[in-house]
Amino acid sequence: MAHSSSNFEEVQMNRFSAFVVFAALIVLGGCGGKGGSVVDPPPAQPPSISTQPQSQTANVGSMVSLSVVATGTPPLSFQWRKDGSNIQGATSSTFTIASVATSDAGSYTVVVSNSAGSVTSSAATLTVNQPPSITTQPQSQVVNVGDSVTFSVVASGTAPLSFQWRKDGSNIQGATASTFTIASVATSDAGSYTVVVSNSAGSVTSSAATLTVNQPAPSITMVTPDNIFCLRECIIGNISVRGSGFSSSQSVSVSHGVLLGAQLVSSTEILLTVSFDQFTWSPGLVTITVNGPSGTATGRLAFLGNLNTLTCSPTHCYQLEQGTGTVHVYEISSGVKVNEFNVGRLIYHIAVDNDTIGITQSNRGINFRDPLGNQVMGNSNGLLPLAIAMRGGYACVGQDLDDQIVSMELNQTNPPMVPVSIGDQPHSVAMTNISGQLVCVVYNREDNALSIVDIPSMNLRGFVFLAGLIKASVASATQGGWQLGVFHSGPAAGKAVLLAQADKKLVVVDLNVSPPQELRRIDLSGVPFRIATNDTDGSVVVAYADVSAGLTRFEKINPNTGAITSLSATSNLLCTGFGVSQDGTRLYCANADQFQILNNQ
Repeated sequence: MAHSSSNFEEVQMNRFSAFVVFAALIVLGGCGGKGGSVVDPPPAQPPSISTQPQSQTANVGSMVSLSVVATGTPPLSFQWRKDGSNIQGATSSTFTIASVATSDAGSYTVVVSNSAGSVTSSAATLTVNQPPSITTQPQSQVVNVGDSVTFSVVASGTAPLSFQWRKDGSNIQGATASTFTIASVATSDAGSYTVVVSNSAGSVTSSAATLTVNQPAPSITMVTPDNIFCLRECIIGNISVRGSGFSSSQSVSVSHGVLLGAQLVSSTEILLTVSFDQFTWSPGLVTITVNGPSGTATGRLAFLGNLNTLTCSPTHCYQLEQGTGTVHVYEISSGVKVNEFNVGRLIYHIAVDNDTIGITQSNRGINFRDPLGNQVMGNSNGLLPLAIAMRGGYACVGQDLDDQIVSMELNQTNPPMVPVSIGDQPHSVAMTNISGQLVCVVYNREDNALSIVDIPSMNLRGFVFLAGLIKASVASATQGGWQLGVFHSGPAAGKAVLLAQADKKLVVVDLNVSPPQELRRIDLSGVPFRIATNDTDGSVVVAYADVSAGLTRFEKINPNTGAITSLSATSNLLCTGFGVSQDGTRLYCANADQFQILNNQ
């Protein structure tokens, strides 16, 4: 019984083992086993960057986004870094800066991670444009007219920087550098200056710099012509005052005469028109004053008074005192004043024949005196005599109210006046001989004409118009005045010379032909004011005033050839009276009460 039991137990155990194996097979098959084998799961994939973050340039205040595209076994994590340091909170595939600041500039990377590892992106550079900023502002300045001035600005910011200067809010054309220079400042340059500095990130305007322009004190360096003269009351135009610092805000005045006009030509020139009345003011220096806001300048010219105020006989010279009726008498041999006498009226002109003096006066009369002042004869016909010449016992007188010449024979107590009309006002007369006939040569300034009148028959022999002498500027010629001289004998006998002071010329006319013919014009080197003729060698002596040096210089001119010889004689006088001896060895120069005899050799 025991064996059977044992076999039975063995059978039961085998059955149980088979069941367990079967059950295990069933269980394994239910878990996915195939064909009875077991499969392991795949490994995790590390991250890989397929799109790198890109470098960018941005302006301050703009928004910037950096992004990355990556693959790998999820989950993936991100950490953005700036210049190698983690950026707190920047843990997504995109990193955004809402408003860029200059401090945000740098190198950006991102680290991508998962369970299998990590990878770092390539660096993306963020460049931040710096808007311009002015570190040194332009400065206000004070300068004088004509000075150079420079405004400058110092600015920082991302290059390139551009500049635009403005004056009083308006752009200055071409002023596009960090400095702005005005080479020669004018009063119109005064104002407020700013500069706009710009770049791609923006612009900034500087603070205003004020330019103050001071008008410098005026200065006078030259007055031309530097001497003037005229017959009776006269108006002198185009007196050029040159210097610097002139402006419309300045006033001009003259010490003598009446200023009729002052025209501002430029900051370096003013043109004046002045009226002079020689009968209320004696010849002398005229002070011209320019008054400006920053100072005063003065210049001078010489008013030389009437023409031919000195005339000489073989023994005496006679000079008028301007503004009075006084005649001064000088002895030629010594130069000493031996007499003076007053004729009671203003004197227009004097002439002399030997030692008889002919005087034209404002009482519309003519009287004749000896060197002591005693009246020899006289005449008055109610007309206004202007110029007088005497020779060979006759007087030739120009009457300026009725446009005529009268002659008088001087051997009578009250000589009659024989008139002849010449058609215009005579301004200068002289007497000479032509073909044995005594004639009166007349110059009429209004029409630039010469007339010749026979003495004593008083027939108008002929005339010559000198139109074209200075036709383009006849006004200045009239204002500048002319003088007439003739040659009685010697190489130049029968010729006349006219001095055009404003035109700086001598005009030589041959009176021996009919009608008289102009021979030549001689250009003079300076501004002349007196002439005197010399019968002996047929020359003309011309005087020039050098006001700045206080000198008078002389030149001797041959009217036939035009040759000019400078004479060594100089004087500290302005020759309001001027003569030359008939033998050509002496010059006579007088001013006011002074009289000098100058060696002409």
